[in-house]
Amino acid sequence: VAYRSFWKFWQASAPATIRRLLKPRHPFAGMAHRFTPSHSRKNGKRLRQNLSRRLVTERRRKHPDAWRLPARGLETGIARILCAHLSRPTTLIDLVKDLSASELPALQEKLNQISVGCVPDDKAESWAPLLQRADLSQGSITLRLDRKELADRLGLTPDRPHPHDRGIAAPFRMRRRGIEAKIIIGTAAPQIDPVLVKNILTARRWYEAIKAGASFSALAAREHTTTGQIRQMIGLAFLAPELSDRIVEGTQPPAFTSEWFKHRQLPAEWNAQREIIAAL
Repeated sequence: VAYRSFWKFWQASAPATIRRLLKPRHPFAGMAHRFTPSHSRKNGKRLRQNLSRRLVTERRRKHPDAWRLPARGLETGIARILCAHLSRPTTLIDLVKDLSASELPALQEKLNQISVGCVPDDKAESWAPLLQRADLSQGSITLRLDRKELADRLGLTPDRPHPHDRGIAAPFRMRRRGIEAKIIIGTAAPQIDPVLVKNILTARRWYEAIKAGASFSALAAREHTTTGQIRQMIGLAFLAPELSDRIVEGTQPPAFTSEWFKHRQLPAEWNAQREIIAAL
């Protein structure tokens, strides 16, 4: 609360140059319930994160249920949910008291312009001020709008926004892809895994070569790989047809990756495959 009050004071009173210099590097800072912005480094790159506050305040204890969320994925999902909400015609009715038919077209046009601006970028300057609070739990996320900020952008007086706020609720999931955490907020667009698709095609080519009489060692030498790698990945050639179709469409569970398959394998029986994949 103190952070948000201080920041809004500077937004209102400080010169633009100073505001840019003091702008937080984490647009999600001060908004997420019980989360603290942080960063890590991987392969020389600085990666922004949002940590459960317990990981910062109680470092000597283990917190197996604590979260380390990649900031970029979180911001992208939040921006998409905000954009979708602001583009709905019913948002104005929920936001503004005593809304007249004559002012509706102009306000709707302004709101559409605001929603178009909700594009996630490195600084999230367009949408971050619109968000007052975000509460996360496994399974859902609830966003609270800053109604005063919205009223200012719509050119309304401070008394026009409704005092109540039902929040914007959306599904929230976090999946592991190897050591990488993947965030899924709302209805995620299909994302094709090019590595998995490539490995399926490679596995099918390997299977055809072995069926034609090639030995594992000869195939490994020809493909510049190892027999162990071939044995680990060739099972991808025997996926149930609908599973292969989902992978090509990008609608398979995010946890089903080449790395997952390499370390766990799948049975050859298609019904058993379906049950395992459905549980991911």
